[in-house]
Amino acid sequence: MASARARLTFLCVQDFANVSTEIAHALRAHSERWDARVLAFTPHAFGYARKHDWDLVTATPEEKLAAEEHLMGSSVVVWAEEAGHIGDPLSAYAEAMNGPAGLLMVNRGARRYTFHAGVAYRAHSERYNTLDGQIFHGQLCSPDLVRLGPRARTVWGKPMEVDLEEVDRLWKARRAHGKIVVTHSPSNLALKGTEMIRKVMANVMSACPAVEYRELGGPAGQHLSNEELMQQRAGAVLHIDQYHVGIGGAGIASYEALARGTLSLASMNKTSRLAYQHWGFTPETCPIIPLLFDKMERANERQTERALTALLTKLGKTSLDELEARGRAAAQWTQDHLSAAPFVKSWEAQLDAIDGAAKRAA
Repeated sequence: MASARARLTFLCVQDFANVSTEIAHALRAHSERWDARVLAFTPHAFGYARKHDWDLVTATPEEKLAAEEHLMGSSVVVWAEEAGHIGDPLSAYAEAMNGPAGLLMVNRGARRYTFHAGVAYRAHSERYNTLDGQIFHGQLCSPDLVRLGPRARTVWGKPMEVDLEEVDRLWKARRAHGKIVVTHSPSNLALKGTEMIRKVMANVMSACPAVEYRELGGPAGQHLSNEELMQQRAGAVLHIDQYHVGIGGAGIASYEALARGTLSLASMNKTSRLAYQHWGFTPETCPIIPLLFDKMERANERQTERALTALLTKLGKTSLDELEARGRAAAQWTQDHLSAAPFVKSWEAQLDAIDGAAKRAA
């Protein structure tokens, strides 16, 4: 089947959160249209089990030739890296750069897309949009960033493997422990709102004796490997992704939690209804527990802290029976929407929508 499929190359430095690698693997397994590969410059720092197809700094000459051949034969190339990891956030688009961005222009016959999912685009979206219009045929964005991209389509996380038998085993262990374990594993203390979360959890544990808080991993230099992190999150009933007052959006940790029957909490204030509609669901049907401010476009940190305290106190006084039922439903939702086969269907719909918009504008 692979020989009949069009080639697609994801270009990245390290593929943050291994998103492109998981998408490429899912496309190879479930798409009749795309033979997708990841061409990265470096191995991933967090040691994900699924490796890139090619890491150029460690590749053999034969592997480099295979990577070049796939890139040159690709009909679609996706620049998929958080640009701030390069240094100057805007340098990623320099055609003369000796790196992945330079490779964007090697295959000039390919349709080129950019995939924004980080703080650099959030901070410089107007500038990026101008550059995107000059270099790319379309934009892909994480749900919280679609509002900033005039031509953007949503990508909800990455394909998630859901094992409902594992979810069953995990919930038996959680019930045996008897506590409402709340975890938080910040890759960046400031961007995740970790200081506020620590204050909130101290208050919640005072009010709710059944609640136990565990902070796992941490920023660069303190982080655990992905395998270790997933092992330590196994006991979580609730997982707090991020509640930074000025961001709002679910990270990969939210989806990893849902796939294991853990309820995920994240501020979704910056995520528009359109972002949900791109993937065929609504904010009401998505199981991520949001922090929302009715008729308020934004809230200050004190308001956020009070609201999060109230939300977690309510959850901390909820029975394990109810939390288990909600967690199992969340795992089922993740299987229905974000496991490999439905993810691929939605991914293909985003590319089709981008192409359709480009043809109408031509």
